This record gives sequence, C-alpha cells and structure tokens, in this order.
Amino acid sequence: MCQDKSNNNIDSSKWTIHDTSQNCSFLPTIGVTLLLGWNGILSFITLYALFVASKRERLFILGLCVLSVVLPPRWPGPIGRQIGWWMITQSEKYFGLKTIVENEQELLKVTEGNRGTIFAMEPHDVIPIAAFSFSPVISRIPGGRNVCFLVSSGVFRLPFLRQIYSWAGSLPVDKETFLSRLNAGKALAFVPGGLHEILC
Repeated sequence: MCQDKSNNNIDSSKWTIHDTSQNCSFLPTIGVTLLLGWNGILSFITLYALFVASKRERLFILGLCVLSVVLPPRWPGPIGRQIGWWMITQSEKYFGLKTIVENEQELLKVTEGNRGTIFAMEPHDVIPIAAFSFSPVISRIPGGRNVCFLVSSGVFRLPFLRQIYSWAGSLPVDKETFLSRLNAGKALAFVPGGLHEILC
C-alpha cells in the first residue's frame, strides 16, 4: 500500500497562479521555432554547407556566420529587442506556460528596493523551458521586469544564437555578469547544474 507523503500543511492561499492558454497556431509555432529552433537550424546549415552546397553557397553561408559573430549580440538594438520579445510572448502561448508563485508578497519584498537577487532553479534540460518564467517580457516572477536569465557563455560565441538569446534578454553566465548585476541591485536567474547537468 502506498503511503501519502504529501504535505497537508501547504497553504495554497498564498499561491499566485499565472496561466496562459495553450495556442499552437501558426504565429506561436513560428515564434517558438525562431527562439528555440536554432540548434537544429545551425546543424542543418552546417551539414548543408559541408555536403550539398556549391562553392558560392558555402561562401554565402560562411559570410553570414562571420557577420553574425562580428556584429554585437544586441544588434540591431531596439528592433532586435522587439523581435526577441515577440518570440518570447509567442513561445509563452505555444507552451501554455503556467507559473505558480508561492508567497508572492515576500518575494516582492526581496526583489524591490535595489537589492540584488539570485533565482536558482532545477533541473536543467537541453532547453530549460522554465527560463520563460524569468523573462522580463512576460514578468511572471515578482520584480520580473528587473530579472535577466543567464545562459552558457558558449551560446554567445555561436552565430545567430548570440543575437537570438540577447534579443530575448539573456546574458552570459559568468562572474563579471553576476557581480555587475548584483552590485547594480538587479536580479538574475540561472540553472546551477549548467551544461554538465545536461550531459551527465
């Protein structure tokens, strides 16, 4: 016989639930593909360039990749940010994101008033979907407009991905970023397990 190990002392009256209806129509599908599909797109482009493309096509692909790496991650500025925010909101609809925040008032006390805050979450996955909750675009977490999600620094060395993740409001997870955000009284979120947790 299974024993009920649930905690009956949980006070669900302190929960704040943010729920989005799932919508897998054309626009949300395009948005989530642009945001999360670049791993597959880069793999396809690489294989195509190596085995199928003509010399002219290879040079064109190489030129686009070099241009992406040379340009600043946030290029073209406000336009890129609008594209990134559109991708996040469409992905929120596609996945039907549901966020449950326990004791939101206490979290607000922590995140308000220029206090640097660290949100650590588990588990890491190939694509940590929970990162959407920390996006300043949809602001599900208290003080959410002030939160930035940190991703592997390697992402910012890859063509196209560096712009996509920058537009979505992410920064590299490194000591410099941690300290600068905390010293500025800003919040950050990351998955401590990182790439090691995915591979092992």
